[in-house]
Amino acid sequence: MKQQSAMKQQLTAYQFFGVSETATQEEIDVAYKALMRKWHPDVNASSNAEMAAKEINRVRDMLRPATRPRYDAWLAEQRQPPPIIPPPPPPDRPGYGHVIFYDGNRTASTVNINVTYVLW
Repeated sequence: MKQQSAMKQQLTAYQFFGVSETATQEEIDVAYKALMRKWHPDVNASSNAEMAAKEINRVRDMLRPATRPRYDAWLAEQRQPPPIIPPPPPPDRPGYGHVIFYDGNRTASTVNINVTYVLW
């Protein structure tokens, strides 16, 4: 079974450790130690134990006091909705354009459309 990183599974580092985003460094350390007691290769004979321990260490590095503010800023940025940017009007005739549709036989049909842009 291929292991995936916490972020590929859409978990935050906080969810990975089971703590809140306002958790103190001590709470993070307690959660880290609990996971390492379970997954350390010297304690766990599973074939995935070494990979799990590496992942636990990698996620903990994101929440160290030196890197946590940068991680929190990145996490806040990821939660922002993407900006809505309308496409520009065609350069030759503003407000008018065409769309090319392809059917299953790869023949093209051009349809002229009036384009209305709504800017918020």
